[in-house]
Amino acid sequence: MRFRMVVCVAVLLLVSPAVFPQSNRVSIYLTNPGVTSSDYLGTHYTGGGGLSLSHSMTPRFTMVIAAAAERDYSGYVAFNRDGSVREKYSVGYTTYPIDLLAQYQFRTDGRWKPYAGAGLRYANRPRMFMTGSELVPELNGGVMFTVTPRLGIVLDGRWSGTRHTSWNPMLKASAGLNWGF
Repeated sequence: MRFRMVVCVAVLLLVSPAVFPQSNRVSIYLTNPGVTSSDYLGTHYTGGGGLSLSHSMTPRFTMVIAAAAERDYSGYVAFNRDGSVREKYSVGYTTYPIDLLAQYQFRTDGRWKPYAGAGLRYANRPRMFMTGSELVPELNGGVMFTVTPRLGIVLDGRWSGTRHTSWNPMLKASAGLNWGF
């Protein structure tokens, strides 16, 4: 059974370039930009940026790999009974998630190109947290506005099947530029 599956996948990969025109695209994007502010812990800018590569296997089916660097902060403030601050702590950390997605491109005649996909997300944990790194399922959807045949603006959303942690949130939003070659 496994051998048949490998043979089928190999044949599809060998035949698809001859049958369907393929294209590659690269995107640079900002993800989850934000700002947090507290009288006790100060102001912190959060979010990150990333790079993704996509390869169209057919006119409607695309494989995507994306990697990002995302900055966030965690902290606490402890108060005395009289309301004065006893202790405060804030620390910044960076995570480097990697996404592997299969996307379906909906057929449209206009410049808006919607898509939906599913895949896996790997997120490393910062050393200060006691939980482990995660490999979780992920759903994805978005739209690309084609400025020119090679240049697009992408708005993307992702939901991962993770327990919500500050270093790997369940929902991610990103916006970026997409270039085809």
